[in-house]
Amino acid sequence: MAFFRTILTVVLLAVAASVAAAQSVKSGEYGSLTIGKDAKGRLTGHFFEALGVEDEGKPRFTCGFLLQAEPSADGEYTVMTWHPNSPAEPIFGKLIAVTGGVLLRLNEAHGGCGMVAPDISSEDGQRFELTAAGDWIAAAWVRSPQAFFHKEAKASSRERAFIVKDDLVVVMARRGDWADVKYTNSAGRTTRGWIKLEDLYPDEPF
Repeated sequence: MAFFRTILTVVLLAVAASVAAAQSVKSGEYGSLTIGKDAKGRLTGHFFEALGVEDEGKPRFTCGFLLQAEPSADGEYTVMTWHPNSPAEPIFGKLIAVTGGVLLRLNEAHGGCGMVAPDISSEDGQRFELTAAGDWIAAAWVRSPQAFFHKEAKASSRERAFIVKDDLVVVMARRGDWADVKYTNSAGRTTRGWIKLEDLYPDEPF
């Protein structure tokens, strides 16, 4: 009888582990929310949405922020979010793995988010479905006016293509002071190459 109880316990633990793995947050695009997960389980991410159009073609309202969370074993993360222009004013919340996606709930709204994405700071939070799985280790926000791509992680391999301030990228790898990034423009065209880490905002606000 003890043998069968042991077998049952092993099976139940395996099922529980399988469910936990299925519910874990993965690197990918969740609509307007992009998340990167590194080998240690640490999360980084960025969110951006816009609403309305001004006369000059710029969006009337925008909601954007960076996200960071330490590893979690149960699929529920305490997240810290901040806008690159206001790193000293982070907003905390929860990111929870749910079937087919994640649920994000912040304690308060970032500037503009109350108009663009009010559900994120609501009591129930906002659910984001996984729209494209990814294999990147981080998500980042460009801070340099121009960040040139390089074929290799060295200055002498600079190419003509570049990205600009406030572009959003995913990080495939890091090597020293360099990051291997992918950028996808509004037309869906993707460019990949090495840029300097200093061209990106830090993945922590302070």
